[in-house]
Amino acid sequence: MKETKRISILDVFISYRPVLKHMLKRIVPSADIDDIVQETFIRAHEAEVKKRIEHPKAYIYKTARNLALNFIAKKENTITSKLEDYSEPDVYLQDLAKTNELESKEKFRLFCAAVRDLPPQCRKAFILKRVFGFSIRDIAIELDVSESTTEKHIAKGVLRCADYLNENGYEVSARSKHPTQKVDSY
Repeated sequence: MKETKRISILDVFISYRPVLKHMLKRIVPSADIDDIVQETFIRAHEAEVKKRIEHPKAYIYKTARNLALNFIAKKENTITSKLEDYSEPDVYLQDLAKTNELESKEKFRLFCAAVRDLPPQCRKAFILKRVFGFSIRDIAIELDVSESTTEKHIAKGVLRCADYLNENGYEVSARSKHPTQKVDSY
């Protein structure tokens, strides 16, 4: 059995920060997004120091979402107005949670369809890297191709999946603006 490289919270955070900000735009005002993203990283990093996090991406998303929902609940509690002026906060949060859950499921379904549409070698390389966390070298050995070819397959997979999601209404950027960042952001 091949040993997969452990991905740090910092790597995941850097790669998925734009997606976190996009997700948070739907929950909290734009002015508060950076604070919540920063707090997400701090909490995730503190948790990683204490104990190995098996699924860092899921941990970061859940932490960001919970912080955003707590922020909304706290802000609603600090407003001094008549109670009749506001709808039930629990109803709003439940509706928001259901909407987010449905949207996540739809985005995942589209992502799976995008991966299914990839050429076979590209799909294998992409899945081994993005789902199982294999190194480029291990994937190259597994597929019996060069490391350069493996990198090209993965990059092609990322771009095609991002294009597919963009075509279906999800704003995803697969182009890195910083050379040390990973190629994808979903």
